[in-house]
Amino acid sequence: MAFLKIGWSWASNIVGAGASLGIVASLLVAMLGQARYLCVMGRARLVPSWLAKVHPSTGTPLNATIFLGKQIVCHQIFLKIFTYE
Repeated sequence: MAFLKIGWSWASNIVGAGASLGIVASLLVAMLGQARYLCVMGRARLVPSWLAKVHPSTGTPLNATIFLGKQIVCHQIFLKIFTYE
């Protein structure tokens, strides 16, 4: 509203785009952090051990990242979260 009052309608679009990118970035960082937690839990045998597999050259938790990505996609497809009717 402040930008519209002084005639800078273009600035509100830039702030909105920046906020959207910030939300997406924070969600991706949270997902990658959770994959590392799953990897450690897999090493401790608290969850299935196949989640502890890491990529040989990059050292990232490959199976845990793929598993979490698929779970997030399935939740978004099949569950109606944040629907405003």
